[in-house]
Amino acid sequence: MGALSLDYSMTLNDYSIHIHKLAQLLDGETMFFDHFSYEYAEDIPHLMINNQRENVSSVFIKRDGSDMNIVAEYGQIQIDFMTANISQIELDELFRDIYYNHPLSCIGVTSYTQNLRAELQDKVFAYKNALTEISDTLEDFSNKLRISSPHSFSDVEKLYLIAKEFSFWFSFPKLWAKVENLTRYLTELKEMAEHYIKANNLHNSLMQTWNEMFLQQSGEQLLKEYNDISAKWFLAKITGINSFAKKLAVFSHGEVIKSDLGNAITTLCNYQTELKSANELFAKYGDDLGELYFGKETDWSNVIKLIDAAKLSANALVTITGDEKMRLTFCGESTLQKTVNSILEKYTALPETKNNCYEILQISEMTAESNWISEQIIICDNILSNVDQIKEWISYKGIVGEALNAGLDGVIEAYNGGMTHSDIIPAYKKAIFYALCIIAIDKNSALNSFSGAVFNEKIEQFKRIDAELTKLSQKEVYCRLASKVPNFVASAAHSSEIGILQRMIKSGGRGTSIRKLFEDISNLLPRLCPCMLMSPISVAQYLDSKRKAFDIVVFDEASQLPTCKAVGVLARGKDAVIVGDPKQMPPTSFFATNAVDEDNLDIEDLESILDDCLALNMPQTHLLWHYRSRHESLIAFSNNQFYENKLYTFPSVNDRESKVSLVHVDGVFERGKSRKNQAEAEAVVSEIKRRCHDPELSKCSIGVVTFNISQQHLIDDLLSEACEKDSDLEKWVYESEEPLFIKNLENVQGDERDV
Repeated sequence: MGALSLDYSMTLNDYSIHIHKLAQLLDGETMFFDHFSYEYAEDIPHLMINNQRENVSSVFIKRDGSDMNIVAEYGQIQIDFMTANISQIELDELFRDIYYNHPLSCIGVTSYTQNLRAELQDKVFAYKNALTEISDTLEDFSNKLRISSPHSFSDVEKLYLIAKEFSFWFSFPKLWAKVENLTRYLTELKEMAEHYIKANNLHNSLMQTWNEMFLQQSGEQLLKEYNDISAKWFLAKITGINSFAKKLAVFSHGEVIKSDLGNAITTLCNYQTELKSANELFAKYGDDLGELYFGKETDWSNVIKLIDAAKLSANALVTITGDEKMRLTFCGESTLQKTVNSILEKYTALPETKNNCYEILQISEMTAESNWISEQIIICDNILSNVDQIKEWISYKGIVGEALNAGLDGVIEAYNGGMTHSDIIPAYKKAIFYALCIIAIDKNSALNSFSGAVFNEKIEQFKRIDAELTKLSQKEVYCRLASKVPNFVASAAHSSEIGILQRMIKSGGRGTSIRKLFEDISNLLPRLCPCMLMSPISVAQYLDSKRKAFDIVVFDEASQLPTCKAVGVLARGKDAVIVGDPKQMPPTSFFATNAVDEDNLDIEDLESILDDCLALNMPQTHLLWHYRSRHESLIAFSNNQFYENKLYTFPSVNDRESKVSLVHVDGVFERGKSRKNQAEAEAVVSEIKRRCHDPELSKCSIGVVTFNISQQHLIDDLLSEACEKDSDLEKWVYESEEPLFIKNLENVQGDERDV
């Protein structure tokens, strides 16, 4: 931006001030003001202004002794142009309060027309009225549904769609909404209605020829009797049919047509079958029909239409809300009917007025921090109360466009994002430094030829080859081991180890313990299972101490294993590899005795087998590469305080930023029986809820580690209560790819989460 230069000369009785250089405020054609001069006469300041800009309401002078300020009023803001000790003022300092958090900042239109202002007011008024009409109703609706206020227009649309689906359920029997397996329920209900429709159609067909008494006859018996007669020889058949027709004549409205008897009886059977099926289902679901049931006058076609509509509405609610809780809890509730009808009535004008307002001002969709409708009403009020500034704001947007064309994208983005004016210059410098980096890269052939795609491809090639090598190694190990497995297909002596194993497999191990089986197949077992994964207790329980020793015994997490439990395993191996971290927590001693033989301290066990081996100065090697932490700051303290900075860690891009932070909570640890900190537990659950509902933070998995099991249970209980009230939280906590865990310190070894 340019600068406004003020050249002045001053005496007590005569002041003359001239502006020599006019700085552009918003565009190149219109200046803030061209010229003004001040003359002191009879102690009354007199101001003459040439070509004053419309948005400046006044320009006046304040005196403080011999010092003088020239002040311009812009709306409710006063800006000092000059003091007696300043000769040059930067424009970005002059107008920072005008355009920072400007009430018109949401407007994106860049061209001003004469008709814009007139159209604007009508459309913004209409939009505001539509928002005001529906605001309280939607707030009441969201409160009744126990969900948060809408944060965007899509949330408003979601509430409208929910209300629209709710409106259908007021015409359905209320019990339908409370059925959990609704699809099966409605399917059987529809089958019942269809059976009744078919039965009614067959009934009407029969009633044209027969009376009601005919319908009471057993269709199966009549059909059997008719079929038996029809199967007789000619004369007997004619005689039988005549007799049978005479028997049924009492049920007929007129003369019985003998040729139609078969069809009539078949129709009677079908009618009775349909009626029976319908009645069986009616016994199960009839009471659920409510006011839809009028006995024989029931409109079953209408029932089917309502069933189909209920299916569609239930599926729509699942699509909108993600589950069936909304239907099970709220559908059909009469307390919601007035609110639902009000939403359906008032929502109609909202989308159209919103689109009209957004289109004319080119407003982008936005998400509210609290209530979207309330913030939209504030935006409308800001626009309506600052209509006179719209032209200047559009001009300002034009200057922003020029700055963007000049390559100052980063500066504009930072300024629009709310960066303070004191930080704008550093942001600009950052862009400059970035440009310099680009220049340096262009001048260096090695940097210039570097391709991220090629580099990533090499990484992918390495990973692919490494994976292939791993698979081939697995296959080779498998083949080597498989070659040593004896042939179980061939017959084996009953007393041989193969025979013993086959006999045990067929008998399900009946009458023989695992230890005895291992002793009986002591030569076969190493060929079948050359590598055995067992706990120290399992080793003592299943492996005889006199058996042939293993070539090597490997202890993992040896810092967690007391020496007394490891001795038995060591006795069963020729060599041993003890793997562990001496800096990890020792095995829990909560249930162990604290008795120590003071007279024989030299033979007392240390806390773990790893400590005993280190004390004996056995040959050792160290794994120095630390790969687990995603950021150096997570392992920095441990590396410095425990590992003497010997760990090799992978550098982080933002290594000056620590990923470990302390959040102070005003809580008190309850010593004694409870051993809890209620305030801390509530703060942890509150943070979990905040991260769940944050679009970015919710992408990170979470692990909660406590220092005792009581605190673990407290946090777990509080989180369960929160999940009952928030379905989104429950789904995020328990159904994520990496579900949230809550563990005490002793049980968290080896677990990994983002946070």
